[in-house]
Amino acid sequence: MKNGKSGPVRRILAGLAGKIIFWLLLFALVTGGAAALFTPVFVGPYIDLSALSPLQRRRTTGHQGVLEQMRELSRVQTVEYIYKTVFPQDYFSEDISLNGIFDTLRDSTVPGSGETDYRSVLSPRQLLYFDAYTIARDAGLDPLGGRRDFLVITAILEIGIDFSEQEPQIRLIPGDTEEEADSWSITLPDPRILNIRIEDSTSSNYPYPDISLDQENWKAIAGFVQANIADMPRIDELRSRSKESLQGIFGNFLAEGVNIQIKFDSIGPEGQN
Repeated sequence: MKNGKSGPVRRILAGLAGKIIFWLLLFALVTGGAAALFTPVFVGPYIDLSALSPLQRRRTTGHQGVLEQMRELSRVQTVEYIYKTVFPQDYFSEDISLNGIFDTLRDSTVPGSGETDYRSVLSPRQLLYFDAYTIARDAGLDPLGGRRDFLVITAILEIGIDFSEQEPQIRLIPGDTEEEADSWSITLPDPRILNIRIEDSTSSNYPYPDISLDQENWKAIAGFVQANIADMPRIDELRSRSKESLQGIFGNFLAEGVNIQIKFDSIGPEGQN
């Protein structure tokens, strides 16, 4: 134990210092000085790009603008994943057929009514197949016919920390000896999907057969893909990548010798633990 540091005084100082450290860290995020630290990494079906700016914010200038952004800060983006899918073929299971779906619906028709609620009858994979086919057909695609029309859709998943759900917990960890530096333990909410957006394709970045779609049909297809993102990264992977990004930001901003330990709480995004 270090000499000359009383317990109550140390706790008070640690609490004040913790608040200062937290605002310094937020300032580091607001200034966006870590853009150069991120490098693209291929992760499974995704390409980890990490955002060039860690925040989605409006441009302001001067110290007052920075302070306002710090007060308004509720989300920090740490990682971006690019997810590509072939619509509608990626949603067609080989062991499911359109005729089989029609047979299931026909067998489930309520006697005398001639109607059935197909969403309560079809299995999840049948429903995915049927919805993808229906949206594609309504858009003028011929996914099961001779043309085998398809679209390559690019979805961008913005992963980060949502401070509105839980405030960070900052704790001082004293060094074991007088020479060993103290550390700051920062516990953050688990990283989660902050936003999913569909990339607009142009002739210059879309090397596949061109298909003409009106705005309404494109919106329906984009909404379907957003709602059915598959093969999400595991929560431990999201924690690891987010931790690397945050430690890079803090390490680049804080003075040498300040040790930061970043941890995440045990509650991950729904369905990803």
